[in-house]
Amino acid sequence: MFKLFCLIFLTFLLSEKSIARIIESKKSGNWTAFSTWKNNQSPLEIDTVKINVGDTIFINSSNAVCSVLINEGVLFFNSSSNNLNVSRAHFKNGLISGRSLGTMSIDTITIQGNSIIDKCHLSAKQIIIEDTLKFTNKSGLKTFGQFINLGSVFNPSSEHIELKGPLVNRGTFLFFNGKISFRKKTEIRGRLNVYAMEIKDELLNHDTLTISASITGNGILKNHGLLTLRMTNSKFGIDSLDVTYPKNTLILNRTGNQSIPPLVKHKAYDIQLYGNGNYTIHEPITIHSLKGYGTSQLTIQKTILVNDVYFEDSTTCIVNTNLSLNNHPQFGHFFIGSGYHISMLQHDSLFVSGHFSGDLRGNPTVVYNGAIQQSINPINYNHLVYLNSGKDASKFHTHHMINHLDVISGQLKLGDAVVNQCTIGLSGEIQIGGHSPLFKDTVHINGKLIIRSHLADPTFNQLTIYESGSFINQSTADISINAGIQNNGIFKGCMGTACDFYFSNDSFTLDGKDTIYIPRVKGKNLKNKGILSISKELRVDTLTNDKNGILLIQADTQNINGYWDLSAKNNTVIFNKKGNQNIPFCVQEAENLVFQNSGKKILTRNIQVNENLHIYPSAHLQCDSFQIIGSPAGTFTIDSLSRLTLGHNYSEKNIIFPSFFSTLILHDSSTVIYASKKNQTISSSPHYGNLILDDGAVDSCRKEISGDSLIINGRLNLAESSLQLIIDDKTVDVNGDWDGPGQLVLTSGHFLLAGDGNSTGKVREGTSLFVYDGTRKQRIKIMKYFNLVIDKNGIAHTKANIGELIVTNEAKVKKGTLEFSSEQSRINHLIIEDSVTFKSKYQDKYFCHITIAPTGTFLLNYDEEIYIEGNIRCNGNLIAKKGLIHFTDTLNAQSIHGEGIIQFHKTTIQKNEDTLRINCKSVLNDTLFLLSGTLEVNNIIELKHVGYISNETALSPLIGTGKIRLFKTIIGGSYSNIGGLGLSIQSKTPMGNTRIEREFKAYNLMGKEGINRVYNIEPEINYDLDVTLEFHFWKSELNENNLSELIMYKSTDKGENWFSVGGSLNDNNQSFQCSGIRQFSKWTLGSNQITPLAVELVAFKGKRLDDNIQLDWEIYTEIQTKAYQINYSTDGILFDSLTTVEAEGKDHYSFLWPSAPNKLMYFELIEIEHPSIRHHLDTILVMDVYREPKAWFAGDQIRVTDFPVGTLNVYDLNGQLVLHNNTNAAHLKRGIYFIELLNEIGEWVYEEYKR
Repeated sequence: MFKLFCLIFLTFLLSEKSIARIIESKKSGNWTAFSTWKNNQSPLEIDTVKINVGDTIFINSSNAVCSVLINEGVLFFNSSSNNLNVSRAHFKNGLISGRSLGTMSIDTITIQGNSIIDKCHLSAKQIIIEDTLKFTNKSGLKTFGQFINLGSVFNPSSEHIELKGPLVNRGTFLFFNGKISFRKKTEIRGRLNVYAMEIKDELLNHDTLTISASITGNGILKNHGLLTLRMTNSKFGIDSLDVTYPKNTLILNRTGNQSIPPLVKHKAYDIQLYGNGNYTIHEPITIHSLKGYGTSQLTIQKTILVNDVYFEDSTTCIVNTNLSLNNHPQFGHFFIGSGYHISMLQHDSLFVSGHFSGDLRGNPTVVYNGAIQQSINPINYNHLVYLNSGKDASKFHTHHMINHLDVISGQLKLGDAVVNQCTIGLSGEIQIGGHSPLFKDTVHINGKLIIRSHLADPTFNQLTIYESGSFINQSTADISINAGIQNNGIFKGCMGTACDFYFSNDSFTLDGKDTIYIPRVKGKNLKNKGILSISKELRVDTLTNDKNGILLIQADTQNINGYWDLSAKNNTVIFNKKGNQNIPFCVQEAENLVFQNSGKKILTRNIQVNENLHIYPSAHLQCDSFQIIGSPAGTFTIDSLSRLTLGHNYSEKNIIFPSFFSTLILHDSSTVIYASKKNQTISSSPHYGNLILDDGAVDSCRKEISGDSLIINGRLNLAESSLQLIIDDKTVDVNGDWDGPGQLVLTSGHFLLAGDGNSTGKVREGTSLFVYDGTRKQRIKIMKYFNLVIDKNGIAHTKANIGELIVTNEAKVKKGTLEFSSEQSRINHLIIEDSVTFKSKYQDKYFCHITIAPTGTFLLNYDEEIYIEGNIRCNGNLIAKKGLIHFTDTLNAQSIHGEGIIQFHKTTIQKNEDTLRINCKSVLNDTLFLLSGTLEVNNIIELKHVGYISNETALSPLIGTGKIRLFKTIIGGSYSNIGGLGLSIQSKTPMGNTRIEREFKAYNLMGKEGINRVYNIEPEINYDLDVTLEFHFWKSELNENNLSELIMYKSTDKGENWFSVGGSLNDNNQSFQCSGIRQFSKWTLGSNQITPLAVELVAFKGKRLDDNIQLDWEIYTEIQTKAYQINYSTDGILFDSLTTVEAEGKDHYSFLWPSAPNKLMYFELIEIEHPSIRHHLDTILVMDVYREPKAWFAGDQIRVTDFPVGTLNVYDLNGQLVLHNNTNAAHLKRGIYFIELLNEIGEWVYEEYKR
């Protein structure tokens, strides 16, 4: 705005540039005082005056003037005689006030900032409000020409203003209780809300005008926009109101009584009634649109002409005159006064959302579209539409006629009305109480038709129920229908079974896609094309079940009469009573026959079924004495939990399975019972669910299979001990359990069982095959089998606690687990391709032969005793973790062979004749008791854990071409008969983890064989030992060696060469002892060859010279020596040849090994007399050169140097051991670790970082 002021000021200077001045206040003071202004100049008529912020200028003259006034301070009148005349004024946060009512006259005033007009007289031809203006004092007269508000106007003091020109409001106009007086013909633009208004001439409203309290004057108010009047009748004081302009709106909004004000030409374009006022039209008027809102009420006392009428639900319209309406008026509550009427045309519609009463003429459509319980006008209707959205039902309890009734939505209670056409919409509902409505034409039901009273007596011509519709009789009322029913939705004909449905036409039709539930049907000729369910009574002359018709009958035979025609294609009859039901004698042939619900459905005659026969779940069809004859085009289905009984315990008729059906579908949970008291044929055609064979406990009854096989997907029950199922050479496959005391008779047949075996029945096994092939845990019948096969998922076990399991030929575990429990068992040949386990310590288990395939496992994991009388061939796993295995006598020698894994626990060999040969590798984890007989070891037996050979004697020896091996930790002391192998050790020095093997073959000792016992001893520590060795032998092992000539021999090259080491014989216990042993290898006994040594050794020494090793030996005599062989070893057990030195007949020899490994080395000196005659002279030890061990991380590996033997440990920062004797550190995270090296020499710890 300051830019505007500068523009005004520049214009002024251009026009008055010769003498115009700008005068600014320098302090507060009088207008006429020189001291008030800068440059001590008082304002003249052509000057521009600026009152600065904070200054107050007192008007002290009756003739104060200036051209332009810029007020940023306070302008104050001291006296009522003070006057200020200004051409243009600009207020910026300015204030005008006074002690008395001075006068300010202005051509144009512009308001900026927060400016205030207080106590004064103010006259302005034009006022423009750009920011905020406040009127703060009611004293003084404020008169404006043009009033333009672009900002905000506040009138907290309710001051009155006078306008002589237009009022334009484009901002905020809060005038409180102030009054605006319009003195001349003018107009209002913008949105304006005033308390009181005075009109002296003509005022035109272009936009939105609201007058709250009063309107006075002798002028006229024209409305071209939206005019709202809130005053009472007495406060409407202008001459007239013009609301004829197109699309203008007059809103009357008040509380209390109010008349429609006087209108120019008695016309209005749009009148809207708001609030809860009571409005009255007292004179005839013409209205384009009349509307009511809220709870307003309109009383029409004089005839009006109206085009459009719309009243909300809660409004009320009272007509106390004769009135014509057209189009489609909408009312809330609509009341036509007594003696008056409303006239409408037939093609028009009257909408009522509230209550309706009075005289309506012209047969228009009446639409009740409320959301409450409406009062329906008790008149005759040409077309009544019920479109209610409320929850409560409206009532029409009259005897009037309705030509066309549409119940689109909501609930309508219908009395004794006579209805021609009727349609019930998707959300509509007709309720019939204790009345007798008559429906002359078809009732179309998309919603609901409900009968609620036992006293109801409705009559229908035809009922059509669509997919979304329902007809529900919630009472015991009887129903009368002429032509029939078509149901594609829900039809419930009765609450209970006491309702009679009377069909009056000669023939009536029931049709549709959904079930029609009727308890009692009474009529002449019934044609069923749909789904008809009759629960109690059917009284007709004829019943025709048409093509695709479905008839459901729960009625008993005595409540049915009439002739039944069931010959139409694809028609179905369903007998579905809950309980026993005799099939009516009138049914002798059917297309599709179904039995449904619990209870016995009993045939009373033979029935021919031309298409399908179906027994639904839980239903029971009983063919005691009559047959069902099927058709090759049909299917016979028995559902889950349903039953079919053929024959009776009191009848000798051989009732057979329903014949001729091409397809048989029997659910696994269905049951077929053959119950004749005499011999009966079991059909092989179906795959049965459960099969029960019963004969009523007669003396004897044979049930014979009609074909080659009998397949049962459920349970087989032979109900009586007198009953025999004759299988012979046929196949029976049972997927469920086998129960009952009856007998199976087989010759060479197969019996496959997927459930539990029978515990009471009997079997003639012949040469048959029994297969257990289920998918769950099965119980094996304890009986005598010829061939038994386990071919299943999971476990088959022998839990019966009585009887004996006998297999005279083969028992094969093809798939699954055979678990032996507490029954005694005798198996001729056990073949294992999967697994065998044990789970009881009671009753013994006898096996002749056992064959274990590569995929098989024999697991003895219970304290069970088993007896093996024949051979074992194991290419899989034979593992004994508990229990006891007995190898007992047979006519032939027993053998154990194969390529599998064999682990024995406690084992006994008790054979009075022949030998047990172990021809394959095996492990003994506990004690082997040699009670009698011979054990021939032809492979390796490892003794682990507490493995031990007990009670070996000269009569029960160990022989063979194999060996027995064990590992024993020897730390010093006496170790007697280690592992039961006849070897004892007394050691003064630790030997560590020592490998001990016993062999049973003789080796060539310098030209003659030794005894048939050899020990291979390999200690972990094999140097500087001090050990006494004693091993026992039997005379049967001497191998033609003289007992008195026995000495001990050793070999360091796996038995290629032997050297005598002396020793002494203890003849009392047949043992040989050798003391002072410094080093071990392979040992045996043989005769002493009394051949003098060809050389006498004085000394054999060795030492390291830098990286070399020098060996020296001194000789006393040489007789037949050809050469000397030097062998070396790093463990003192196995030696390799290093060099050969030719004999030269001298007394000192020397050999230098250059760049020898820096390791602890063993050297032995061998005299060669002949290629086949060698003598061991001595063995020495040369220590390695000591270097401090080192250890560090190299990536994921630990590198170690100069640490040939010992322990490696790795610890983390918490002292937790994370690695032991392993150099692969890939699993360790990055961080600091401690590497410990530990042996007999010392301990070294290194702190290292792993990256």
